[in-house]
Amino acid sequence: MTYRCETMGAGPDVVLVHGWAWHGGVWESVARQLAARFRVWMPELPGHGHNRQTTVNDGLDAWSDAMRQQVPAAATWVGWSLGGLVALAAARLRYATRLVLIGTTPRFVSADDWDCGWPAEQFARFRGDIERDGDIALERFAGLHVPAGATPRPLLRRLRGEIFARGVPATQALRAGLDILRDTDMRAVLTEVTVPTLVLHGEGDQIVFPRAAAYLAQALPDAHHRPVAAAGHALPLSHEELVAVTIGEFAGG
Repeated sequence: MTYRCETMGAGPDVVLVHGWAWHGGVWESVARQLAARFRVWMPELPGHGHNRQTTVNDGLDAWSDAMRQQVPAAATWVGWSLGGLVALAAARLRYATRLVLIGTTPRFVSADDWDCGWPAEQFARFRGDIERDGDIALERFAGLHVPAGATPRPLLRRLRGEIFARGVPATQALRAGLDILRDTDMRAVLTEVTVPTLVLHGEGDQIVFPRAAAYLAQALPDAHHRPVAAAGHALPLSHEELVAVTIGEFAGG
């Protein structure tokens, strides 16, 4: 399977992995800032963006392997949302030397012993909305990326435009990604991810609850937690300079 992966700059390798329903273009501003010091790689998930026509076996490990085929073996991996789970899976296989996890949770859906995720009923309704009218559901999903209790209209307009900038992801890919979010629970294997990790998270995140990020940072053997005040889930688009500077400092450390 051949995938398209954008790259720019020169220096130590940094891999930027986008989230579910998005595309590599969300990293453009961050990547351009990092490219002054690093060689930046922007792979796209199967069925997303320029890789809309690609297919891959379902499951987190298969998606992580698809990303690993596109980038160098030793790199700092930056994962946003579902991309954070992909980066965690890559780090378990010793493919990443450092991790930056943005808006990431080890388990997306709640359980009897996990109150940091979406209730299963809410997740099922969202999946049904995607099946019935994907465009409208994705536009609403983009709207959830703003900080809780805030209505930053310029950011909201940008998010709703950006999510469609490279076309709607393939339906099979959206379904497979939702399956990964529904079924993945990495809590029991976090101790296997021993690389230095930075957990960057908006304090107003409405998609991945901030307490999930706090748990993630505490459970990983070598992690630091950096909350971002007045920020939502869209840090790569709403706080580009902060994200780029933070990644640069961490990857260059």
